[in-house]
Amino acid sequence: MNRGGRAAEQACLSLLDSCNSVPKLLQAQAHLLKLGLHSNPLVLTKFTSTCSALDAISSATSLLFSPLSSPHLYDAFLFNTLIRSLAHSHLPDSKLLAVSYFSLMLRRGLFPNKFTFPFLLKACAGVPSPHLLGPQAHAAAIKFSFGDDLFVRNTLIHMYACCAGGLESARKVFDGLPKTSAVSWSAMIGGYVRSGLSNEAVTLFREMQISGVQPDEITVVAVLSACGDLGALELGKWIKSFVERERIPKTLPLCNALLDALAKSGDIDGALKLFVEMPDRSIVSWTSVIDGLAMHGRGPGDELHSKYKDVFEMVEEMGRKLKLAGYVPVISEVLLDIDEEDKEDALHQHSEKIAIAFALLRTAPGMTIRIVKNLRVCADCHSATKFISKVYDREIIVRDRNRFHHFKDGLCSCKDFW
Repeated sequence: MNRGGRAAEQACLSLLDSCNSVPKLLQAQAHLLKLGLHSNPLVLTKFTSTCSALDAISSATSLLFSPLSSPHLYDAFLFNTLIRSLAHSHLPDSKLLAVSYFSLMLRRGLFPNKFTFPFLLKACAGVPSPHLLGPQAHAAAIKFSFGDDLFVRNTLIHMYACCAGGLESARKVFDGLPKTSAVSWSAMIGGYVRSGLSNEAVTLFREMQISGVQPDEITVVAVLSACGDLGALELGKWIKSFVERERIPKTLPLCNALLDALAKSGDIDGALKLFVEMPDRSIVSWTSVIDGLAMHGRGPGDELHSKYKDVFEMVEEMGRKLKLAGYVPVISEVLLDIDEEDKEDALHQHSEKIAIAFALLRTAPGMTIRIVKNLRVCADCHSATKFISKVYDREIIVRDRNRFHHFKDGLCSCKDFW
């Protein structure tokens, strides 16, 4: 590359560094096309990374594989960046696209490296049928001699734990590790939690303590989720003191997990105290404490009273509007021996409905709503969320223990198979 070409490359890289919005990204894209850098692997790698940071990965794929592109010039680093970006994207089918670009990488004669497979396996964990693609990716990692890499093995644990019936394979990989890290333990503990095996998660956490490996924030969040499922209040309180003693950063996800565990375990006073002390709160924070108050029949304090009232009025409004649109509650999800009207009321109290009601109140019309839950979404909430997306004209992305559900215009990306 001549001096002029290198100067243009550096100018474009600097411009991409300053991009903090999609309009600026599109300006940078026009600039790189004007400079003839549309086939420069270094610039395209930076462009792809910037697109990912701005949640605009479709702009990267459109440029990388346009009629003007030269994919034969692309290197493994560019493909790794693309696969990683798609693996982390919430867009429908992004995980399948990541796998397809790995296949394209191989067809182009490019050899994957040890960084390729953690990204690929993360993508496989999020596809509709991870039990089909995951083992193939595992076989590829072994074929290219990366099967023993610790980062690859840690991601294998996560991937298999996301497969239906894959926990045994995940545990086999975990037990075969010559050396474990906090990431290894967190992946296995998280796998047990997502599968509803909270007792096993807590047991493994105790083994982790005996092993001498220091839990990190991700481990703590997973174990707190198990505490909430089990109603294990004493363990939840112990973890709270552990976090303070070990000075683990009290990030918003960790505070939310602790708040949820305390609320579900019946320590409403402790949950409210934590809630008031939190410097930042999200929709998850509000819905956890409101859900806990509802679950244990407690009235809210002054600070929460108006929001508590507003949220449950919104839940009632949602129920009325959805019925007019044709929604029929799936009362078979309620196993209590109560009459049908009470069963419908019980379905209204499901945490994702409360979370969506709160999001509808707190976000601008048209904004995408994102919900995360550690259990499989029930049939009634799945049906209701489809109706909500159509009635309220919202895109709603729900991450349950199995997969992402992208609701839009009354339909779900899982096509009602999850």
